[in-house]
Amino acid sequence: MALNKIAWIGRFTGPKGELAARIVREVVPQFPHCQFTFVGGATTLEIPASEKHHVQIISEFISDIRGEINKHDLIIGAGRVAMEAMRCGVPVIAI
Repeated sequence: MALNKIAWIGRFTGPKGELAARIVREVVPQFPHCQFTFVGGATTLEIPASEKHHVQIISEFISDIRGEINKHDLIIGAGRVAMEAMRCGVPVIAI
């Protein structure tokens, strides 16, 4: 079975970082059939050992955001990322 690919692209500081941490703790475990990717700057997101098989963190700078968006089935993002996801025709949850 193919995994659904979900990416959060953006910064993980302040309230967004707190929300990302809650998603890792509370949402990710409920969706083992999904591959979650968190793309952004330096992060302190901690992935529980039981979830590492379907969670990836990309902390280095990504210059091809459009390419990264097109690798996923759903994008979580704000501002430019949300707009670009819509332009690519990829569903987006805007935060």
